[in-house]
Amino acid sequence: MRPIDIHECHRLLLDMAAILDRVCRENAIPYYMLGGTMLGAVRHGGFIPWDDDMDFGIPRDHFDRLTHLLTDALHGTPYRLHTYHNSPNKINYLKVVDTRTCIRGAWETTDTGVNIDLFPLDRGPRPGFLTRPFAAYVYLLLFVKDYKQLDASPRRGLKRLIADTLKRLPFRTDTLIAHIDRCILRHSTGGRERCINYFGHWRAREIFPADVFSAPVDYAFEGMTLSGVTHPDAYLAQLYGDYMQLPPPEKRLAHTDTIFWASADASEVASRAPSA
Repeated sequence: MRPIDIHECHRLLLDMAAILDRVCRENAIPYYMLGGTMLGAVRHGGFIPWDDDMDFGIPRDHFDRLTHLLTDALHGTPYRLHTYHNSPNKINYLKVVDTRTCIRGAWETTDTGVNIDLFPLDRGPRPGFLTRPFAAYVYLLLFVKDYKQLDASPRRGLKRLIADTLKRLPFRTDTLIAHIDRCILRHSTGGRERCINYFGHWRAREIFPADVFSAPVDYAFEGMTLSGVTHPDAYLAQLYGDYMQLPPPEKRLAHTDTIFWASADASEVASRAPSA
């Protein structure tokens, strides 16, 4: 199996992002670059040079519809849409995965492929009596889910103990995921002042004033045009602080250590395919 370098990885990610962009624009579905993808668009005009994935947010009102549209759009392509119904890693969001590739990440229980993540963006009331305690409850449930799925065999110390303990709890991961979604959907009816990505890496830092995610704005990204947040400074400063400052070299790390083609045939076909 041939390793995939970061430049090949970026090309594959852009192909998947182009499909997402086309489906959303053709069907009037708003979407936003998130996290490091949004940071890359503003700071680099494309990828953060060492980043090996892409993140997007879809308003919850459009999430189920996009799921069906993307499933149809990906038919006949090497890409597959992962949901919690068919994902080997039991996710509450969506992944578009290149099935010709494999990666191994710290939180993966099985191999998956190069992918883009699509997160539902939920609405909630202004910060106060309900929002942060409820968010903390969701984050606790997600912590339990993640550690219940974690491959504990290479872990040591506290991580190994927590993972081993949670794996013994008498409930299925599918049941927990469905409970998390039901809780979020019920709570999302309580107000429209906040926009929340419950499944983002930064947890409580991903609770924003709703106007940060009003009308999507187009940004140049590696020669493409992709949609992002309405107020990038407010968004990026909340997540990263002084976001235009590069991190020190020792922190310029990809999410995964291993990315490779699943077969030599897949590598050859992909190298001949035109980039989107």
